[in-house]
Amino acid sequence: MTSRAEKRRKKSRAKAVKDAQARVPADNGLAPVLTQHSGSQGHPTAERRARGVWADPKGGQKDGQASVDLASDMVGRLHCDGLISDDQKQAARAFQNLRAAYIEELPGIEGYRSCLSDATPGFDDGDGNPRIIAAYRAVERLLGQAGLREVLWVCDRDLRPTKLPLLRVMLSRLHDGR
Repeated sequence: MTSRAEKRRKKSRAKAVKDAQARVPADNGLAPVLTQHSGSQGHPTAERRARGVWADPKGGQKDGQASVDLASDMVGRLHCDGLISDDQKQAARAFQNLRAAYIEELPGIEGYRSCLSDATPGFDDGDGNPRIIAAYRAVERLLGQAGLREVLWVCDRDLRPTKLPLLRVMLSRLHDGR
């Protein structure tokens, strides 16, 4: 038996799907988020469809366009549940892109290796892209320690927010740039 809260969540997700289907244009530029076990022609399986919030392209499945899961990660789920705004979602996506670029700039640290290991990593004498590193450091200063921890918790680790009001403030701050 399902609880009232589960029924409300299910109903709000169904409404979000309906709203998203009305808003998504035929060519939305989004890469399809599908599992390997998706159905034919880009349709998700019934089990996968039940676990997400899906937007189908207008006019049905044509020209190889696939359904897109709007709630494929925590940021998407929070947005579909109405817990963060469109601007906050955009700020979270921008942070995820900046974080990925920043991680790419870090030297390849492989962890512990035996002194007898043949597979030694190559030497990189570069300092990375200074603009990406400076941009990430500016975001760290903007958010502060507690704010950065919450944004990393949700955007990077894909976990439920521990302090939703703090997350909203930090994402709004990222969007506004102040």
